[in-house]
Amino acid sequence: MRLVKFFVPGRPVPKARPRFGGGAVYTPAKTAAYERLVRLCYLQAGGECLSGALCVRIRAFYRPGKEMLKEIKKTPTEAHRMTSRPDVDNIAKSVLDALNGVAYEDDKQIDTLTVSKEYTDGEQGIEVEINGADTQGTFLGGDDDKDS
Repeated sequence: MRLVKFFVPGRPVPKARPRFGGGAVYTPAKTAAYERLVRLCYLQAGGECLSGALCVRIRAFYRPGKEMLKEIKKTPTEAHRMTSRPDVDNIAKSVLDALNGVAYEDDKQIDTLTVSKEYTDGEQGIEVEINGADTQGTFLGGDDDKDS
């Protein structure tokens, strides 16, 4: 099974709660637009509908706010973890729901999921990697960040 890796530019949009109105339940417009962008980026990267067990890695990149930027400048050698909103589960939900029926038949195929949110001084966005899983749920290939 091949590795599919792609980048979704722009500030990551977490999955918003469904809205109720006029007797119906609907996805907020901002969330729906972001899910369309995720699908488009996947297809532009040559993505296809994958079968079998899958591993997914999602890295969300955000620019730090003014207060955090001051803190980073004060202590540039320390690791600065992003512990503010949005929640990683909502970031994952927007990506996984967007790819349902496009990258895989159903997100139940995903047996390993890794999600992180990080500060960046570069471009905001989400990097997504989808790969076939072996029986232990580990990544096959694409381990460019493994220690040697």
